[in-house]
Amino acid sequence: MAASGPKYGHHDLQFYWTRHPSMVFGIFMIAITTYGSKAVAVPEYLKLRFDNKTHAFNAISFARMTVFSSGISLHRPGGLLET
Repeated sequence: MAASGPKYGHHDLQFYWTRHPSMVFGIFMIAITTYGSKAVAVPEYLKLRFDNKTHAFNAISFARMTVFSSGISLHRPGGLLET
């Protein structure tokens, strides 16, 4: 990322300096929200805050994402090793 400075200038620097404080703020907000509800994880918080349908939707979408990303992560190196 240091090489991006001469190419893009101040815009690149501004992007990275504003992203990190917002990430830290988001982590603290998640911690405060889940602590107030006595939930240990975000899926548990969704179940407490909404209902079982939201919890099931989160579980199914997370499982689909994991399967698809694992398939892509295994398929590409296999193609490289084949050649």
